[in-house]
Amino acid sequence: MTEQLQKGTAYRESGRWNPNYLIRFFGLGAGAGLVLGAIYSIFTFYNPFPYFSVVGTLLLAKALGMAVKEASKAAHVRSRWVRFAGGLLTGLSAEYAAWVIVIRLLFPPEVPTILNPLEFGSALQQIAEAGYYSLGTIDVRGNILWGFWGIEFAIVVVGTALSSFSAYGVYSEASGGWCTEERDVVRLRGNEYGFLKKLGEQRYGGLMDNVEFVAEGVYPYIRVDLFVPPKEHAAHYLSAVLMSRTDDGKDIETELLEPIEVPSRVVMDVRSRAAPA
Repeated sequence: MTEQLQKGTAYRESGRWNPNYLIRFFGLGAGAGLVLGAIYSIFTFYNPFPYFSVVGTLLLAKALGMAVKEASKAAHVRSRWVRFAGGLLTGLSAEYAAWVIVIRLLFPPEVPTILNPLEFGSALQQIAEAGYYSLGTIDVRGNILWGFWGIEFAIVVVGTALSSFSAYGVYSEASGGWCTEERDVVRLRGNEYGFLKKLGEQRYGGLMDNVEFVAEGVYPYIRVDLFVPPKEHAAHYLSAVLMSRTDDGKDIETELLEPIEVPSRVVMDVRSRAAPA
């Protein structure tokens, strides 16, 4: 359905980034990784139920992804490859902090030097050989522990980096800032595809003619969202999502139209003629 409606130019990231903001981006990501990794390590080390550590790992990856998102917004990063690099650094920082905590809890403070890669690796090898927790009657050590660490590494580092590929919002290049999303600007009956076809083809004449609005609680309906730039006269964006509801009351969102650039006058027309929800 999206391919049929999306005849106009949908929003695409510019791929730009400001070198002056890179230190902020990588610094925020690495700092968040160190803090979250340390918290995660203390939780998993003292957790009396090792199976819960799996949940902790997933939550850590989720939190790291959110940290990269906020850091990229703060640093105006619109390049997926720069975000990917930031995601890698954030994940690696979290893993480093987690291992440092474990080493410090198991070894005297003076041994090993955590900034020395050889001693750091040697400490991990000793931990893997001896193990430091068990699953039931099984002592987790050796290749089993290395395998668990490998899975954790993939979830935390690779997972965070891959999640960073996704766009985090709509950026107005003309305004030099992120757009503010306003949801439910218009609620249309679920079969109002004529409106979406005109919008997707950028045919704005009579855009709001003969459209039928719905009130809150009526399903299915088409939710039209607005993306407002920081500067008033810059281009706005509109998107559309089909909202349906299952028998058990769960909302389902189906994308119909990706954010598409529209003139400010179109936004004014949509807002002025939309019936109250």
